Amino acid sequence: MNHPRDHLLTKIKRTKYMSDKQKYEEPFRKFLVFHNIDFIAEFCPIPKRRFRADFYLKKYNCLIEIEGGIWNQGRHNRGYGYAQDVRKYNDYILAGYKLLRFTSDDFIQITQTEYFPKKYVKATLDRIINEHS
Repeated sequence: MNHPRDHLLTKIKRTKYMSDKQKYEEPFRKFLVFHNIDFIAEFCPIPKRRFRADFYLKKYNCLIEIEGGIWNQGRHNRGYGYAQDVRKYNDYILAGYKLLRFTSDDFIQITQTEYFPKKYVKATLDRIINEHS
């Protein structure tokens, strides 16, 4: 039986014009909407600091970061970028936020043309949600 909001979880066709950020964050955004999880995208959790978390789940005080470029020596796994990320994540935790980090692999379906969040993402969020129930 279909869920009334199944249309929100339609697979996203990859195009050559999509940025890597769009490829992985858009499926997660749709996932949150589908499951009625209130969020803020590109949330700035620490005043007077320029960095932003990809998503903030208000009810759960949880920040979500989706790490891209992990297989092509992107910013997140080279020395300077990695060091900056470590400091940023520590700042989030010291400011009282929960932090969940996902990789782009958590959103890639085996086919190369369609993307959606994998079961691991839902299982991880279910644990956060159940802690507040």
